[in-house]
Amino acid sequence: MKAWIVMSRPLNVLSIGLASLTGAIMTHAHINDLKLILLFASPAIIGAAGNIINDYFDAPIDRINKPHRPIPSGIIKEEEARLASIILFIIGTALSLPLGLMPLLIAVLASVLLYSYSYSLKRRGFIGNITIAFLSALCFPFGSLSTGTFSWT
Repeated sequence: MKAWIVMSRPLNVLSIGLASLTGAIMTHAHINDLKLILLFASPAIIGAAGNIINDYFDAPIDRINKPHRPIPSGIIKEEEARLASIILFIIGTALSLPLGLMPLLIAVLASVLLYSYSYSLKRRGFIGNITIAFLSALCFPFGSLSTGTFSWT
């Protein structure tokens, strides 16, 4: 279990959830407890999925540079990590369903971009950096739009 926690990068996941909560709080809307849980959990779980799929695609290099990591050390099999990330992407996206269409679309977009980043975009320099910056910024509108009170004015 510890290896899965390490791969999910809990501090990163916490910051993702907190950024979403911050976006929701900025709307000054009344938010019920279930919605608070969902708007924290959905992007946090998607972030964990992204971290795990990143480790999956990095496994060949990590065997040389970071052999202690869960996949290269053999604690977690590559296929287990790939499957876990897909399941977490699905769960995180499903948790956004009750939050509305825009949060759902953001969750789908974030999942696709995280997978794409790990698969190839991270090796494309500036494009990879822009992708991560964009994903980080998406946490705030995800939270705001989840309240149903977000307005551009």
